[in-house]
Amino acid sequence: MPADTEATDDAVALSEVSTDDLRQLAALVARGELRLPFTLESLTYKSFGHLSRPMAPFQGLERDALLGVLRAVLAERRRAAKAPLELVWSGSDAGPSYARYTKIVIPELIAKARSQITIAGYSFDKGANIFQHLRRAMLDHGVTVRLFLDIEQLCARLEQQLKRDKSRKSRLEPLRAAKLAGSDAFAAEVLSLFREIHWPYDDCALSMYYDPRTADARSFASLHAKCLIVDHEHVLITSANFTGRAQERNIEVGVVLHDKGYAVALERQWNNLVESGDVVRG
Repeated sequence: MPADTEATDDAVALSEVSTDDLRQLAALVARGELRLPFTLESLTYKSFGHLSRPMAPFQGLERDALLGVLRAVLAERRRAAKAPLELVWSGSDAGPSYARYTKIVIPELIAKARSQITIAGYSFDKGANIFQHLRRAMLDHGVTVRLFLDIEQLCARLEQQLKRDKSRKSRLEPLRAAKLAGSDAFAAEVLSLFREIHWPYDDCALSMYYDPRTADARSFASLHAKCLIVDHEHVLITSANFTGRAQERNIEVGVVLHDKGYAVALERQWNNLVESGDVVRG
């Protein structure tokens, strides 16, 4: 492999490491608490086993060289950092304000996507127009989309829509029957109806995950998080659901961060849930 390709790969590897992990690892090296040159086993012993892949290219480095690499990356992140936080707001905003509106920020972030979008939400409806924006990103740029969902809340929202939509009222009884048939049948019926109403597109498919506890009538757990992660770099954390009401009428507050380290760390949390089986694909 050419040297310039190796350098690019090394840089990409380090870009996947959170800033907090880099700081902690640099401190460990500076204090002499990691035997160098390190091995992947020694990283694991010091609770950095999750960095085995991105740190593999640097196994042969002695203390000063490794510390120089880590500190250089940290310094570059500080230098290149954008404004760390943007205030995001829904609802009345009558006076002087530095906030940006949720209904504008969400489609703007989705439009930035070129590889992957992860969305966790408690409630969705067509009023937010989010599905059209997601489909456009998928068709125009080949973006992959993952949704993390709460089954019980989706059911409640879907029931409201079915009652208003006379052409779909016949779906109410199968939905209620599935709820009595057990959590797996209930989740499958809710997600099928969710796709029918919100994602009736044959030209692209999104991935849906849910917390099985939210399909169990005996559980009081909710998947209540509301966040949007774009391209492992841009993050929205918000109190607003992905509904027209939450984005235009409610008073809601959120924050946007353009920080690769934070985005990777947050995405890791969702990946952990998938890998552990605490959320499952539907």
